[in-house]
Amino acid sequence: MRRQVFDALGESSRNVVSLEGGLVKIDLREPRRELATSLRELRRARRLVVFDPDIMGGDPVFRGTRVPVHMIAELVAKGSPPAELVESYPRLTVEMIRLAPIYAAAYPLRGRPRNQPWRDEKPIRRARRRLDTIAMS
Repeated sequence: MRRQVFDALGESSRNVVSLEGGLVKIDLREPRRELATSLRELRRARRLVVFDPDIMGGDPVFRGTRVPVHMIAELVAKGSPPAELVESYPRLTVEMIRLAPIYAAAYPLRGRPRNQPWRDEKPIRRARRRLDTIAMS
């Protein structure tokens, strides 16, 4: 039965597929509409993204910026509101932020993450003068 369903879905261009003499009907209108919408969003996301070896080592970034798409997608997944991201990255638009997770899901990063030279080092602590010691001087 499963094979018949898949064959019928693959061969049919109609919106409703009938099997077993009309006992089983599958309405394809909504899934096709959702698929078309998802593909439009993905095409829009791909137009906003470039990757060039001279920019951020070839990581995908938004066109005209040095902001990595996967980083924005990760921030969105962690719950960062779009207004906060636009404030932090003024070159981004709300649409870029909305499309970042779509692009990241379709094109995940491959391989191991690059090792940053500062990764295992402790942060540099600069000595701060207290205001009362400055005032006394």
